[in-house]
Amino acid sequence: MGTSYAAMPALIARAVAELGSSVSFNQVLRTVGSSFGTAISGAVIAVNHSADGRPTATGISATFGIGANVCLVVFGDLLAHAVVAGPRSDPAGSSRSSHRRLSRALPAPRAPQRLGWRPMSRISVVVPSYNDARMLEVCLTALATQTRAPDEIIVVDNGSTDDTVEVARAAGARVVSEPRRGVLRATACGFDAAVGDIIGRLDADSRPGPEWTARLEELFSADPTLDAVTGTGAFYGRGPVWHFVGRYLYLGGYFLFMGAAMGHRPVFGSSFALRRPAWRDVRTRIHLDDPRMHDDLDISFALGPEMGVAYDPALTVLVSARPFDTFSGFVRRASWGFHVVAVNWSDIGWLRRLWLSAQGQRRRRARRRVIARSASASLP
Repeated sequence: MGTSYAAMPALIARAVAELGSSVSFNQVLRTVGSSFGTAISGAVIAVNHSADGRPTATGISATFGIGANVCLVVFGDLLAHAVVAGPRSDPAGSSRSSHRRLSRALPAPRAPQRLGWRPMSRISVVVPSYNDARMLEVCLTALATQTRAPDEIIVVDNGSTDDTVEVARAAGARVVSEPRRGVLRATACGFDAAVGDIIGRLDADSRPGPEWTARLEELFSADPTLDAVTGTGAFYGRGPVWHFVGRYLYLGGYFLFMGAAMGHRPVFGSSFALRRPAWRDVRTRIHLDDPRMHDDLDISFALGPEMGVAYDPALTVLVSARPFDTFSGFVRRASWGFHVVAVNWSDIGWLRRLWLSAQGQRRRRARRRVIARSASASLP
């Protein structure tokens, strides 16, 4: 650990140098917005430490702790290479028209750097669901119209009392059951059951564009060092104010703050995918016995330091704005997020994570150079 702490000034100096040369106005806006959102979430959690709404000593300590973390967001984002560009869209209620708006707003997908083209044999898509039959129906319809059809669609019934199972089977999906409530448990159940080389993950309220699975295949086939890819979300439902809140505070804060907390990009639960070997490795470190775990966050923390994680705006999906339906629901989601951070930091401390991530990504870049030279040498 002595070497790890000694290296921190050099890492921070490098981040400062990158700040002056690479940060755009959009990144500054996103950082300010997400920092503001993180501060609000921390204050809400602090106040809610007391039953009567008055801050307690524990709540005040939590507020100062959140404030310190907000100060770390800007530099931590650069250290973790977690700056991501959100979708420039204003999705409407209709699924089809929303996708047209989303397609026009997003930049054209970039062709991935091909270190070695290896077409994937199978892609599985896992969709956990709890009493979300109507939204699930729309999601499965979107998967049925993919330009590259998934080889397998798995719906995980997490104890639903509506017609989730019937909707899934009518769409031709394979249904597996996880009676223990909890999104992490449901996701793990689906990933364990999947047979694909690549395992994609959507929420029941996700509405992927028609190129979603094709893009997964393209990204993973082009880079053998890539273990996980993620997109982000553009909100539908409610109104434009909440779309802005979701884009800049909720998801912006998620990518920036959580990226700084774990030392690399997090994956977003409504749109991400892992290689099968990566899932087998990650599964040994996730906290399945803790019902307050967000699956995407715990999986992100469990990704090894040498694992490649990429963000691709072409994987942006439409997601429901229902996280903002009730204040209590939003507070619960936020408090669970901080709980995931606390549990994983107790396993491996923050500075140690940054150090391991920096070392792991250095080794990954070395592997990429070797693969690229080998691919170039094999060309006629």
